[in-house]
Amino acid sequence: MAQKARLLVVEDEEAIRSGLIDLFVYHGYEVDSAAHGDDGLQKALGGTYDLILLDVMLPGIDGFEICNRIRQQDRRQAVIMLTAKSSDEDIVQGLTLGADDYVAKPFS
Repeated sequence: MAQKARLLVVEDEEAIRSGLIDLFVYHGYEVDSAAHGDDGLQKALGGTYDLILLDVMLPGIDGFEICNRIRQQDRRQAVIMLTAKSSDEDIVQGLTLGADDYVAKPFS
């Protein structure tokens, strides 16, 4: 049997986090999550994930810093920023820090 892909969702908004978890579990993924930047960073650096979905505006450490710290440890880790911060400057910052993509909220 094939191993399920593992995802980490770091999102402080409960409704969005729960919705993403439900969606991914329904589609056969194994999902871990964090609602606080510090917890997200610890999980991201200590776990093995096929993809990390990362909000920018988090309590504690923000998503930009988490992305930067992930890249210091692993240049190949897939990271998608998922955030309401959608100015050109924010997008450039996220991609410059090493995010593989940048998706602005709201999304469908």
